[in-house]
Amino acid sequence: MCRRLLLAMLVIITFVCTGCFGGHVDLSIDESGAVHSKFTMVGVEFMRGELEKQKQELIKDHPNAIVTPVQDGNMSGFSIQMDYDDMGSFAADGVKFYATRPGLCKGIQKNGRWFFDAYALDLFVEGNGELGQDKEAAAMAGALLSQVRFDFTLNLPYAADSHNAETVSNGSKTLSWNIAPSLTRGESRKINATFKLWNKLNIGLTVGIAVLLLAAAAFFAAQASSAQGADRNAKTGLAITAGGALLALGLFSGYLLLAPVKFTDSDIISGTFQSETKQNTAPSGTQPNPAILTPIKPPAPQPRQTAPNPSTQQSRPNTAPTAQNPAGQSPTQTLKAFHQNITDKAYRKAYDCLSRDFQNSMSYEGWASGFQTTVSSTVSDVKTESQTDDQAVLTYLLKAVDNPGGTKYFRGTAVLVKTSGGWKIDEITNKAM
Repeated sequence: MCRRLLLAMLVIITFVCTGCFGGHVDLSIDESGAVHSKFTMVGVEFMRGELEKQKQELIKDHPNAIVTPVQDGNMSGFSIQMDYDDMGSFAADGVKFYATRPGLCKGIQKNGRWFFDAYALDLFVEGNGELGQDKEAAAMAGALLSQVRFDFTLNLPYAADSHNAETVSNGSKTLSWNIAPSLTRGESRKINATFKLWNKLNIGLTVGIAVLLLAAAAFFAAQASSAQGADRNAKTGLAITAGGALLALGLFSGYLLLAPVKFTDSDIISGTFQSETKQNTAPSGTQPNPAILTPIKPPAPQPRQTAPNPSTQQSRPNTAPTAQNPAGQSPTQTLKAFHQNITDKAYRKAYDCLSRDFQNSMSYEGWASGFQTTVSSTVSDVKTESQTDDQAVLTYLLKAVDNPGGTKYFRGTAVLVKTSGGWKIDEITNKAM
């Protein structure tokens, strides 16, 4: 009976939402490297409040953005465009959609070469995994929400080197992904594309040097043909030298052009986004979640233990005993051991304080890499809000010290579950004070 009621409610919600929301994200890059980022969002009357909230969030962090009203049939909304001089300033601006997510995606990467700058977009659009757990409900929602459309389009000045786009046009210069399933049906997905922006100044300089060397080789060769004795040998030597330099320049240029580009973590130029809850978890429900467009400030470290705070920290001796997580510990002791292990850099022990489901939502390497700048993570004022035989909910005050970043305070909530190995942290939410 409860299942039937749930499905009936889902039908009503999805019927209301069908055709109620739409939009697109357009990222256009010029040959000069200038970037034009445009968000368009429209919805029916009952979504006006949420759309206005999103617009104000964007305007607050981008006061110079161009805002234009948009009308699409029975839906209305806004379009907001932000212009940047180059990819570096765009990546540093910190829009969450393009951010790095530890363990999930790299965001924007840049590998600079003499003739070109190579870029990689590695984006993650997080869906609502809870909806997908019920196959019947997910199928029904998928059918009813099929009219909702939300696209991400990448417009490039040159053909992309690689991509996983659904729609390709203009000689692989225009790539498009439909991300509506992530916003409406909980289907998380990756957006990947690599491309080059050619450095015309350096190309012209190299061609100019090659022309000069070729002219020099020809000139001295001609002079050598009419010279005699030592003068002939000297001019011949100069012609050979210029020709050799031209050959070396050609070989080196060929290597720079043809050598494969390999992106590493050191190439990341975008800010880092940290979820306030477990990774791969989004608000439940079938209504689209446009909060993915909210700007962030990169790379401001945040001690969010579920998608930990990216950080670098100077090595220091560990004189305090490492905290443990024995099966006999209480929920409060487990929570404190978790943060003590982070402070002690005992990341594997801290990771072992997490539940199996929590661990499955992210790799250990991606999780641990988020604490590189963490100096200390200390909880106090821990209170048990509720507790049963197999679950406990705790609230606490978190003091996080990062270098760089300084000291910050957060109000946190942790959900712990009882397992055969003792109490384990299943979910954490930290909100800045």
